[in-house]
Amino acid sequence: VQAAVPAGAPVEESFRSDYLFVLAGRDAPAARADVATLGAERWLGAGWLASATGYLRRSTGTLVPDPTPGPLRERPLFVGGVNTARGTEVSLRRLAGRWTGSAAYSWGASEMEAEGRRFPAPWDQRHVLDLTTQLRTGRWNLGAAFTAASGTPYTTTFQGKVSCEGPARCAWDREPWAAEPGARRLPGYLSLDLLAEWHRSYRAWDMSVFVQVHNATNHPNPGRYNGFGGEYCSGRCYDFATEEFTAGLPAFPVIGVRAVF
Repeated sequence: VQAAVPAGAPVEESFRSDYLFVLAGRDAPAARADVATLGAERWLGAGWLASATGYLRRSTGTLVPDPTPGPLRERPLFVGGVNTARGTEVSLRRLAGRWTGSAAYSWGASEMEAEGRRFPAPWDQRHVLDLTTQLRTGRWNLGAAFTAASGTPYTTTFQGKVSCEGPARCAWDREPWAAEPGARRLPGYLSLDLLAEWHRSYRAWDMSVFVQVHNATNHPNPGRYNGFGGEYCSGRCYDFATEEFTAGLPAFPVIGVRAVF
């Protein structure tokens, strides 16, 4: 079973076909993935653990929107594609002691092939860096987490415009269309999260009070792509300033109390 994701930008006011699921059978292929993974770990002194992992993956029968550039009318709901991916990840973690932390870096590449075209997969994210640290001192825990990642691809789409003279008397002024698949990328992702926690143990239960700040630097981090907001054109006459995205999460605090019995 796979979700069917439509071509073009999502339309929030109406039914979205990515809530439909397609059962493998006569009209849809069955998804199959072949994965090879090789990894190793090694302790480096007391409390330090280093690891490295590499992987290869080939998935067939993946349902994707038709990637052909041009008008979006009269297209099939989905086409079958092949996804190939490869990547490596290295990490170093300190697992014991008053101070703990980790550093991890991953590189990966994921490509789709469908309808005779090869293009970056929507989830292709070439570089990701994760850093975490926590200090335990007395009744306090102080921590931070930082993530930096390169942007993911998206396909520029224009929703089109319709004029209606009455019920069931509508015509396209400008047809919806899609540009080259995965030809543009979101800006890089950055997020810094901070944590301060005070805790105390009683006879039969523990209590803690914590304050977290998510995205402390208030980096914009645009979210889901919502379409091209400029004037209609059939060539590359658009730029990032006219693309529309769901706003990312701003900096915001979280305050809580936790009790464990």
